[in-house]
Amino acid sequence: MLKVRQTQIIKIGNSNGIRIPKDFLSALGTKEVVLELTNNTMIITLIKVTMPQRS
Repeated sequence: MLKVRQTQIIKIGNSNGIRIPKDFLSALGTKEVVLELTNNTMIITLIKVTMPQRS
């Protein structure tokens, strides 16, 4: 299912950030991402973190 939501860049201390809606963050399953800027487009890609297997 494609989800689209408009958001704003906000001031966070001396930096700026993007508010990610709770339902989007829950669907991701991780808070680790890579940002890529290509042709005036920001791409946010998840870093899937897996737990080590126990033996």
